[in-house]
Amino acid sequence: FNPEKKTDGAMPISDTFKFATIFLIGGLMPHTLNATAMADNNPGALLLGKHFELATRFAVIGHGLDVLIALGTRERSLVSGYKAAVFPNQEHLLRISGMEEAPDKSSVHKHVSESGVELVSASYWGKGTAETFFAATGLSLEGRMEMDTERFYTMSTAETVFRFDASKMPGLSGGSFAGEPSAPTVAVFVDDNADPIEAYVIITHLMSEKYNFHMVSHSLDESKGGEMSVRTVRTETVFGNAMYGLKDCMCILPTVPANLVEKSIKFDGFFVAGGQCPYYMMKDAAVTAIMDSAPIAAAVCHGPEALIGSKWLHSSDGPVGNFVSYYGAWMSFRDVLDRYERKKPGEICQDSTGRLFTGNAPNSTTSYRAN
Repeated sequence: FNPEKKTDGAMPISDTFKFATIFLIGGLMPHTLNATAMADNNPGALLLGKHFELATRFAVIGHGLDVLIALGTRERSLVSGYKAAVFPNQEHLLRISGMEEAPDKSSVHKHVSESGVELVSASYWGKGTAETFFAATGLSLEGRMEMDTERFYTMSTAETVFRFDASKMPGLSGGSFAGEPSAPTVAVFVDDNADPIEAYVIITHLMSEKYNFHMVSHSLDESKGGEMSVRTVRTETVFGNAMYGLKDCMCILPTVPANLVEKSIKFDGFFVAGGQCPYYMMKDAAVTAIMDSAPIAAAVCHGPEALIGSKWLHSSDGPVGNFVSYYGAWMSFRDVLDRYERKKPGEICQDSTGRLFTGNAPNSTTSYRAN
C-alpha cells in the first residue's frame, strides 16, 4: 500500500456513479465513525458530503442519524432544517442541530429537502418500525419472493460470557453499599447497556475506598402499575475485541429507580457510567434532581450526555465548566461547545471549580482512581 497513491484506480463519485441509498445503522457504532472516519473532514465525511450534493437517499436507524448531524461545521449541521424521527429522549439533539422532530412524533419519517436529498429515519429498530422503514426506502417486504431454504446453511455457535454479579458482593444490600459511616455518600448512575469496564471500575473502586454509594437507574413508570424496589440492570457485553479489558464479560447490577431513592439521602457527589445507559436517564426529572443536588459530579465516555439539562451543563446561574465526552458524541453538545474540550482517549478534564470531572473513554476510569 502506497499512501501517496491511495486513490489510484478509484472511481470518482458522480451523477453516473453513486450510491442510490446509504444506510447508517444504530448502536454506538455511529459515534465510532464520528470519532474516526468522519472526524476532521476525513474521507468518510467527504464521501457522505458528496452524496448530499448529488441528492441521494440516506436511511438511518437510531444513532445512525448522529453521523449526518455531525456533518457540516461545528456551528451548523449539514441536516439543519430537516425533520427526522430521533432516538428516544434525544429531542434536545435535534433542537441544537437546527432540526425538527417528525410530525406527531412518529417513529419512522421520510423527509425530502429542497435540493432533493431524501432522509428516511427510524427512531429505533423493532417490529414497530421495520416494515415502515423498508417501505419508505423502496424495499417493501410485501410481495417478496419465498426463499429457497436449500440454498442456505445455518451454523450455530456459542461463546462463554463471564458474569460479575454485584449483588453477591459483601456489603451490598439491594442497590446500596454500606462503607465507613464517616465516608462520603455518592450516587452511581448506571443502567442497562452500560459499558462494563466503566461500571466495574467505578463500583469496585468505591468499595475499596469504603465509600457509601447507591446505584441508581432511570425512574420507574408508576403509571404502568406494578411495584419495584430494586431493578437489576445488565451492562453491554463486548465480544472479540482483544484490546478491551473486560471482553466477553457482563456486569449484573442491582439498582434503585431514581424516583424511588429516599429523599432524605444527601449525596456528596455522583458518577455516571457510559455505554448506552445514559440514554435511559436523559429527560428523567428524578435523575436530574439528584444531579442538581450534589456538589461534585463525575461522568465518563458517553456519561456526560446524561448531564444535559442539569446544572452541570445548563446552569441558570452562569456558564458551565469545561468538560469532555467520547469524541464521537460531540454533536450532542453543540450548544455548549465553547466549554467542550477534545483530549486523547483516556484523559480526563477537571473544570476550574474542581467540582466537575469528565473522561472520554473507558480507560479514563483509571485516571479517576488516581485522582
